[in-house]
Amino acid sequence: PNTPPWPMTQRAGQRDSRAALPGPDDAVLLGAPWPFTAAGQVTTAPAVDFVGTAYFGAADGVFNAVDQLGRQKFALPAGSPILGSPALVPVGPGPTPGEFNSGAPLSATVYFGADDATLYAVTTGGVQTWSLRLGSDPLRSPVLAVKSAGGLNRVFAGSEGGRLYAVFETSTTAATVAWSAEAGAAAGAALATAPAISA
Repeated sequence: PNTPPWPMTQRAGQRDSRAALPGPDDAVLLGAPWPFTAAGQVTTAPAVDFVGTAYFGAADGVFNAVDQLGRQKFALPAGSPILGSPALVPVGPGPTPGEFNSGAPLSATVYFGADDATLYAVTTGGVQTWSLRLGSDPLRSPVLAVKSAGGLNRVFAGSEGGRLYAVFETSTTAATVAWSAEAGAAAGAALATAPAISA
């Protein structure tokens, strides 16, 4: 329904990698400040919200937000490398399906995991709303399931230690591990890619 154009790695929980909207123009032709250069190495794809802001982590442990004009909105230090793509979900209703921006910027919650095994939730303004330590192994790209009846989100993230975590928000400022499971083909086998969620 009301889903941002590219909210997580490979676009959706089903990993279809297809959006109904055209991609950005050639950054080389857009002029300064494009192409944007982060302070740390960026190895994963960003998540993109309704107004064209891209959110992504870097190897220097900083989570970045860059608007559609190539200007940095915020740089949030996480203290540990961020090598997985983030996932985001709108707060409140989005624009009409198929529209990129239907007026004032909409807020969203953005989720990402770091190499210190911490899962973070931040606002589109760069404010951390909660964080949760999940074991001791680096986390990779999370995915989001549908909201619970109370409007709280459910986040699924794999670790390089081969464990899949299901994290359920208990409020807008807290979350808990609902369950976790050994998911690698062999004990301790790394989950290097994001999980997929059935339709």
